Amino acid sequence: MNYYFGFDGGATRCRLAISNEKGNVLYKDEGASSNIYAVGKEAVTSTIKMLIDKAIKYLNISKDDLIAGCFGSAGLSREKDISFFKNFFSSFLPNSKVYLCSDAEILLVGGLNSLSGLCLIGGTGSVCFGRSESCEIIRSGGFGWRLGDEGSGWHIANSAISRTLKSKEGRDLPTFLDRYIIEFFKLEKLEDIISLVNDESTTKSDIGNFAKYVTIAASENDQLALNILREAGLSLFDLVLSTVSRMPKNHEKKLVLAGGVITKDKVVRESFYNKMKQYLPDYEIYLDSANSALDGAILIALSLI
Repeated sequence: MNYYFGFDGGATRCRLAISNEKGNVLYKDEGASSNIYAVGKEAVTSTIKMLIDKAIKYLNISKDDLIAGCFGSAGLSREKDISFFKNFFSSFLPNSKVYLCSDAEILLVGGLNSLSGLCLIGGTGSVCFGRSESCEIIRSGGFGWRLGDEGSGWHIANSAISRTLKSKEGRDLPTFLDRYIIEFFKLEKLEDIISLVNDESTTKSDIGNFAKYVTIAASENDQLALNILREAGLSLFDLVLSTVSRMPKNHEKKLVLAGGVITKDKVVRESFYNKMKQYLPDYEIYLDSANSALDGAILIALSLI
């Protein structure tokens, strides 16, 4: 019998699944991070070897029985990283056909339970991926918080701080977000936020974690908070529209949503949905993923043979 493997490689853990020819998962396990920039190449390859060796021992099969696999890992888009893993797998599993991709691609395939469609991630960051039936990948956004991430939690929080300062000078919508800024960042007065944000020790997460207070203020009908969240929904829609405009015309019109901002914030999601209904009404939108990213890796592996 032939077997297939799928890896979901994250920054903190690497998960493996083995399936038979029918896609029935027979084995699952997980190990340490597969991010070579977090733990180094030697540690990553050691983890992969350990997981595969444990699996074949448990299933009483050989490495030659693994005829195809998919390795999806966070940040796997650089050519030199792809080349490294390609060389590794060709040496470690010479009889396996291995597909290398980003974690977003396996999330898309698993979330839709389909080899083509779109995935919008609106969480800490923001990015949209499209995948055609010919495995062509179209991407919009994902530039990181310094260059983009519009519609993300960080962008919402940063906009709230910036625009609250402007509001208090009469240059923006009225707001009581200043109370939440002072409370959350433990300030004596609003103006103290300026030095805190510009301090080199202040991280993206320090700012981004404030986004939940923008959601709270919006639920209390704060006009600035509502405007910021609605604009976040529009920004996320722009990512989808950009991706769709560059996809093949015959792609599957399905979109799965992922990330806390787009899936949990009702104001953001309503703003996004309204634009989708207006400009892309024929798309099926999935708020809940059909399957996991690991399932997506297995589905891709099965498609290789």
